[in-house]
Amino acid sequence: MTEIQFADYETGSVVFCQHNGALQSDPARVVRTFVWDLCGKYPVVRKTVEKVRADDEASIEAFRSLIVSGLNQLSSETQNPVLLVIDALDECNPATCGQLPTILTQTSKQLPSFVKFFVTSRPDEIIWTAFNTLEAFSFQPTSTENLKDMEMYARHKLSHILNRSPNDVDSDPAAIAGLNLFVEKSEGRFVRGRSVSEFLPSSNNLLPGQMDSQSLLESIQSFDTGPDNMDKQIMQCISNGATDFAEFHRILSVVIVVLEPVDPVTLAALGG
Repeated sequence: MTEIQFADYETGSVVFCQHNGALQSDPARVVRTFVWDLCGKYPVVRKTVEKVRADDEASIEAFRSLIVSGLNQLSSETQNPVLLVIDALDECNPATCGQLPTILTQTSKQLPSFVKFFVTSRPDEIIWTAFNTLEAFSFQPTSTENLKDMEMYARHKLSHILNRSPNDVDSDPAAIAGLNLFVEKSEGRFVRGRSVSEFLPSSNNLLPGQMDSQSLLESIQSFDTGPDNMDKQIMQCISNGATDFAEFHRILSVVIVVLEPVDPVTLAALGG
């Protein structure tokens, strides 16, 4: 996405946050990674950082003294735009997230105009409140753009299942019908699309490449939309017919629900 949307930018640093890793969910790592990457790319930033010692690496002062001061040494006349990327900000440890939202929404305003942030996150309350005053926007699973992405994903996956090229898929009416139905029944949620595509062959006791387009279409037709029906069928494929659906439903509901805000009643119903 950054390569397409920000083709004229230099990528200064990219940080991927992960909730299930102590290091990857540590907010201080965001600042440390930015400092390390920027020092490696820009000697003037390294010289500035070498003169500074910051004890609290996740603090506003550390960001200001290390990153803001360093990047302000770059010349706006000769420097290409610089992009700083944070993926999955919501997966930073909420107990230690500390001043990161303030750093990204307030202190970052002291950066030169050619430095931009690109941040992705689920709309957690603290993060959404902090960023809502900026140029933040929300992708909905059923938005036109997301469904177009799902269609490309489905074409790739189904061509693999059928062991045919994407052009062959587009020329087969049954395959096209299956593709369109796949997109519709996924409801724009890639976690469902991936699960369905991985277990379509196994639900027919076949290996990828052994299904024909009509069998593919009929298999996709057998998946009903809605968490109860579709998730149960996926779970049974995964577990070879096991029926302990409650726990699977509870886990997958979390993945589905966090994609967009829901009211407490809906959340309780989906979470079992």
